[in-house]
Parts: sequence; structure tokens; C-alpha cells
Amino acid sequence: MLALHTPDGRPAPLPLAPDTALGWRVLAEDTRWCLGWWSVTDVERRRHHPCPGQRPAENGYACAQCADRDEVRPQHDSHRSGRMGAGLRRYLAQPHWLYVATFADGTTKIGTASDTSRHHRLVEQGALHARYVARTRDGLVVRVLEDAVSAALGLPQAVRSAAKASALAAFPSPGRLTAADGQGGVLEADGGLAGVNAQAADRVRSVLGDVAVDGFAVADRCWERPPAFEQFLAGLPAPVYPLDPAAGEHGVRVLAVLGPTLLAAVPPAGERFLIDLARLRGRRLQLGGYSAALPARQPTLFEAPGL
Repeated sequence: MLALHTPDGRPAPLPLAPDTALGWRVLAEDTRWCLGWWSVTDVERRRHHPCPGQRPAENGYACAQCADRDEVRPQHDSHRSGRMGAGLRRYLAQPHWLYVATFADGTTKIGTASDTSRHHRLVEQGALHARYVARTRDGLVVRVLEDAVSAALGLPQAVRSAAKASALAAFPSPGRLTAADGQGGVLEADGGLAGVNAQAADRVRSVLGDVAVDGFAVADRCWERPPAFEQFLAGLPAPVYPLDPAAGEHGVRVLAVLGPTLLAAVPPAGERFLIDLARLRGRRLQLGGYSAALPARQPTLFEAPGL
């Protein structure tokens, strides 16, 4: 699902079902627009408010006024600042999970998810393997643990969407994988990505025992990726889309989606590419029957004339 809104803030979600035609033209290519702000009602409900001035974004994806009003953004620093409204306080009061997620090139991150969104969060992230390593009493304790693990093991708390697409384009054989462990060493696993994730999770659990905070229990629970991810992986290999999806005109046929990455075929030849949909965030699009002008593809060594 592509989460679109009209300029006045009305939701206009666009399903990305397989074999769907998707065409768009980017308006005002040099401008990224404010996405508005969110209020938190309770544990499961949030309300989106469009930017009242329809202003360009100033920092990230919001103008200064909307960034100041947003009730969700403070959650990431709430364990340090103590800044939170009543709605966010209720949201953070629910149990949370600390997870270890591994992506297609073996990059592994530490992250957090609420009890109600723990599965969907990893779907959004586009992880290929993940484990929940701790359950906490609330969203404050889990962020203390997250910071402690990052400091001890060097695991990042975020992975860029462009890096995820590039990793899928170079997706290795699952038989063997070597990946950096964040401390200058390597983790090797004959089980491939699943083994990398399992070893990273073991190291995280060993660190958690030394964190001086109450309100959590160490866990060892595997996350099961959705069947749709298998369809995506079956469509590989595919290179990264050679055009910037946030500029110009594009027309593709949807094949599958994995996190923020779209696997699509480009007419008329049907070449498959991986498109970073996060590039469209904050852009104004006009949907329609547009087409992509792909650059001429360079022949590979085995395709070169005379060889």
C-alpha cells in the first residue's frame, strides 16, 4: 500500500497489488512538502493532521510549525527528555519489544516496536530475518536498552531505504554470508542471513544482562516474515532502478513489495528493477498513464559484440 494524501490532507491510499499498473509524474521536483503532524489518542489510535499552510518541509518531512505540534516525534527521545503529551504517555505505557533485524546484505540493526505493532513494524522495515530479544514493561525502558546495545555492540538503530534496495540488488546465495558485526570483526554463518541474525541476537542478549535497568525480561522469539516476501525474493535478481523515482515521469507494473522496496517491471520490454519508494515521501505526484525513459543499457561482457 502506498500511503498517499491529497494536498488538503485526505487519505488516498493506493494498493500495490501484483500486476497493478503504476504511473506517476513528480510535481515541483525541487520541493519536499510538509507531511503534517500526528496526535496520539491512545494505545492503538493516532490521528493525522495535514499541514494547515501546505508548506515545504524544513527539516526532514515537516515544517517548523508541524514538527513542533507533532506528538509522535518525541517518543524517540522520550526516555532522555521526559517530553511527552498525555496521548503519547498512554501509548508508551504499553509493553514494548526490543528486536534484532537483519537485511539482505547481512546488515543488522537494533530496534523497538510496541506490543500492538511488533509484527507490522518489521514488515515495514523490510527485514529478511529478525528476533525479539527482550520484552519491556513500557516504551521508555525499551529505548534505554536500545541505546545500551548500540553503545556496546555498535549496532545501528536505522538503515537507509536506499541501502536496503541496494542490498536486495546484490542479494547473495543463502548458503554462506559474511557480514560486519559492528566491532571491526565479522560474523560468519553457514546458515546465511538467518545465522547472522541468530548470532547477533545472542550477542545482544549477553549485553542485556549488564544493563542496570528494571522492567524487562530477555526473550528469544523468532519473527516470521510474510509469504509476500517469498514472492518478492523469487523475483530476484534485479538491479536498482536507474532513474530517480522522485523526479520526472515513470510507468511500471507492480510485481511485489518488500518493506520500502518495490520490485517492478518496466514496459515495454518488462525489465525488472528495484525501486526505493521512500524517495517519494513528501513529494507531490500526479498519477496517470506515464512511462519511464530508461537510459540505454550497457551490454555485459558476455553480450559485447565480437566476443
